[in-house]
Amino acid sequence: MKVQYFHDTDTLYIELIDTPSVESEEIVEGVVLDYDKEGKIVGIEIEHFTEKFIYKLERQIEKELEREEWVRAKDYEALKKELETGAKAVIKKKPISIRLSERDLMLLKRKSLETGLPYQTLIATLVRQYVEGKIKLEL
Repeated sequence: MKVQYFHDTDTLYIELIDTPSVESEEIVEGVVLDYDKEGKIVGIEIEHFTEKFIYKLERQIEKELEREEWVRAKDYEALKKELETGAKAVIKKKPISIRLSERDLMLLKRKSLETGLPYQTLIATLVRQYVEGKIKLEL
C-alpha cells in the first residue's frame, strides 16, 4: 500500500495494490474508487482531504474542549517532559554529506519529481524506512 498527498489539489490517494486501474467510480462526493480489470479496488482518492478530515477533527476537538470533556492527565507534567524529549530526538536533524554518482543523483532527482518530494526528503524517507525495518536492502 502507498499513500500520497498532493498539496496543490488537497487530494489524498491511497494505492492499495500496484495494479493499473481501468475504471473509476465516485461513491460519495469527492471520494473516488479505482478498479482493476477484475473489478477489485486498487485505489481510493479523497478530494479536499484537509477540509473533510483534518479540519473536521480539529473542530470536533475544539467543541469537546469548550464543553470541558477533556481532562488533563494526572501525571501531565512528567508526560509532557517525556514527550518533549522524544519529539526533540525525532525532529532534530543533523546535516550529513553523501557521495553519489552523477547517474544515481540524476535518477534520484527524476524519482523525486515523480513523487513530488524534494530529493533530499526522498533520501531521508528511504533512510528512515530502512532503519525502521519497513524496507529491505538487497546487496
